[in-house]
Amino acid sequence: MKMEGTLSQWDSRSGTGIITPVHGHHTFTVTRADFPKGMNPRLGEELLFETATGPDGLPCAKSVTRPEHATPPVLDVFAGQLPPPLAKQKRTGIPAIIVISIVAAFGFYLFAHKDPEPAPAVSDLRGTEISTVDQWKEKIRLLLKKLLASDAKTDHKDTAP
Repeated sequence: MKMEGTLSQWDSRSGTGIITPVHGHHTFTVTRADFPKGMNPRLGEELLFETATGPDGLPCAKSVTRPEHATPPVLDVFAGQLPPPLAKQKRTGIPAIIVISIVAAFGFYLFAHKDPEPAPAVSDLRGTEISTVDQWKEKIRLLLKKLLASDAKTDHKDTAP
């Protein structure tokens, strides 16, 4: 007996679902094998099916088709013309080779790159040579000490009557 209903549940992993008939109270189980080849089940779509009793004694749907007044989903019409999903396409590994090459070139550049030569000694205003960081620190410390000492003398002059 042909009935009309809608696909109300579908589990794509197990390939099973439930069709709720337009008229009636029972639901019918359906499997992927009950659909014709090339017809992908879509939730909420209208279906025509024959009723039967499954091996477990529950009502099930067989020979599932779309009614003539229903328009098939667009992907079903073009199913044979679409490229296979990316997961099924053969991967070449070229992007990985490019990334590894760039990282290797950058690492080689960092490893082989020489630090610039240190700057030549700089003469301060008095003509003394300063060539290391420690000498610069000592020179700055002495200049600050002199500056603070002269600043302290100036403060005492301002407070004198």
